[in-house]
Amino acid sequence: MTIIRLLYISFLLNLSFTQPQFIEVSEFAGVQSAIQGRGVCIVDINNDNLDDIFVCNHSGNDKLYLNNDNFQFTDISDESGIAYSGASQVAVAADYDSDGFVDVFVGVSNNLAKLYRNNGNDTFTDTSIDVGLIYTGNILGAAWGDYNNDGWLDLYIANFNNRNYLFENNNGLFTDVTFEVGAQGPMNDLCMQAIFLDYDEDGDLEIIGTQDGYRGNYLLTMQPNNMYSDIASMVGIEADDILQGMGVMAGDYNRDGLFDLYFTNLHENILFRQDENGMFTDVSAESSTQDQPMSMAWGSSFFDADNDGWLDIFSNNESGFGGVPTSFFHNLGDGTFSDIAINSGLYLWNSGYGCAIADFENDGDIDMVAVGYDVENGILLFENQSPQKNWLQFRLSGNTPNRFAIGSVITIWIDGELQKHVLQAGTGFCSQDSYTIGFGLNELTSVDSVVVRWPSNQITYFPMEVNTLISINEDQICIPYGEVNGDFSIDVLDIVAVVAYIFDSLNFDELQNCQADLNQDNSIDILDVVIIVSVIL
Repeated sequence: MTIIRLLYISFLLNLSFTQPQFIEVSEFAGVQSAIQGRGVCIVDINNDNLDDIFVCNHSGNDKLYLNNDNFQFTDISDESGIAYSGASQVAVAADYDSDGFVDVFVGVSNNLAKLYRNNGNDTFTDTSIDVGLIYTGNILGAAWGDYNNDGWLDLYIANFNNRNYLFENNNGLFTDVTFEVGAQGPMNDLCMQAIFLDYDEDGDLEIIGTQDGYRGNYLLTMQPNNMYSDIASMVGIEADDILQGMGVMAGDYNRDGLFDLYFTNLHENILFRQDENGMFTDVSAESSTQDQPMSMAWGSSFFDADNDGWLDIFSNNESGFGGVPTSFFHNLGDGTFSDIAINSGLYLWNSGYGCAIADFENDGDIDMVAVGYDVENGILLFENQSPQKNWLQFRLSGNTPNRFAIGSVITIWIDGELQKHVLQAGTGFCSQDSYTIGFGLNELTSVDSVVVRWPSNQITYFPMEVNTLISINEDQICIPYGEVNGDFSIDVLDIVAVVAYIFDSLNFDELQNCQADLNQDNSIDILDVVIIVSVIL
């Protein structure tokens, strides 16, 4: 670590900042590169629990940086076999063949797309033709998700000036089923990023995409006839009169348990709040998340930059187009945001495109990579140096074939209040965030429960200690913790429920039995009540 970097970090820590703080460490970390960065994909290629960085270069070889920890990376682009020379634009990662290693799909401009199979030894092999994933087009968005709930991750491709494609994964081989299920989206239009999201939590993934040129957004939902139908106008997100969309992301910014949508745009961005009736309301102006007139935003990320429990928004603007730098909207927790890009260290003139988030040091705070067309600063890596607050992070291990549990939703409950995140493979613009899911807890020192809804619709409950990174397997049914009455809070009502059970006046189901047997002696008795009391106190 350089002396200058140490002095700067010491300076930050001694100033008692109350807002998020970042420092740019690209050169120190070994990822500085003179490229035209388009999309960025954060992926742990070697299963060492350290996130690596893949960057699409629109004007030359792509870049793959291996994380050596302590913000030190090694460029293994050439020897890895993944440095495709061409106009690559989007990268999204998933274990398509269920061998336990994450593979990478790279979409390019008017050339054959690439599906790189991870060989498990820091090298990749292009298997796109072998597995039937053959497509030439101008790909500006892609996402992995299990659209038919068979466990295998399918691939959706969003195209510019062509129809979109849905490739169904059949045990590692792909079939174009786009027209078969009505997933083509707008025909021969200006489609940009698309994401998979079960926004209404009915067990089926929706496909949500955005378009340039005032074409509007689309939201494809599965109908009882197993065909997709576009309901964007019905739920209020079409916005074809105001939107020249670039990117889209989902997050529960107001912590009401419903996923909201943020669309980047030429001119002001749009934040749609999801309401309880499944409709969306444009709250961009009242929330102060629009950005400046003439801004040209592409990539964006929802993340809790200072672990205060509220999701913030970073918007990577193409500053060379409209003369507007990046924006960083800090969530004030009351439905409004404040742009603190200048004070936070995220005020950039990088002609930005994609961006992605990860905790590269596993220290609890979320770092960020922003890429752009400022050739000398094509890759910018930012280390999070925000004031320390409490946190929780999770890595999920799903059952075969969806080994990395893409599509899972994690909810944490604290005193009846919740936070909620979804694990996606493809978001923002041309990019993908880390598989590690992080929650900020502010000053809270305990969590009542953690609820994981897996893509299989199985639900798992856990108690957790704060400031830890937890690995959870789908086969873990329950860990006893004392919350038995279903209100997601450990309190006197749980004591009443256990006592009622002991006196044979209340029945428990299998899950409640698991949760109530805190000392794991296969019996629910007064000893378990004592433990619950100690937890409450």
